[in-house]
Amino acid sequence: MSLECALPPPTFNMANLTTYFITRLVSDKKAANDFKNLNKKAYPLFKDGHIQSIKACIYQQQYYITAICIPEMKKTLQYHIKLILGQDSGDISHAECGCPAGLGPSGSCKHIAALGYALEEYARIAHTPDQVSCTSQLQTWNQPRKRVLEPSEVVNIKFIKLEHGKSKRL
Repeated sequence: MSLECALPPPTFNMANLTTYFITRLVSDKKAANDFKNLNKKAYPLFKDGHIQSIKACIYQQQYYITAICIPEMKKTLQYHIKLILGQDSGDISHAECGCPAGLGPSGSCKHIAALGYALEEYARIAHTPDQVSCTSQLQTWNQPRKRVLEPSEVVNIKFIKLEHGKSKRL
């Protein structure tokens, strides 16, 4: 048994992610329809850098991918995520996470979806974004503000939530 280290498949895209979380049939033979985990919760988790240490290898025409997800609230805990993707299609055939919602061979949680967003971005731009440490940058604590903020009433403040495929509105 030999394992060949490899990169995530270039065929993985949003269609694969949507198929797994929305149109995949679950135990009651109905569609999963897990819109909430796919967009509202997972994308901000991915953008904030909670998905770390992604590793992949190929074995018997399938990609085996593992990653670590740092939870949003519990700072001392790490969730271990495992995915199995088809080498040619990129479809998710097995997904599990260490959180309560991600258990089993077809787990469905925001951590798995966040890993899917990371794989999709990697397949789209063909590299991982560089994580620059704070010591590699110029100091920022004594920099003046760029603009003066005027006080405003709370009713006039617009709160923005990150969602995949939508741009920020001011």
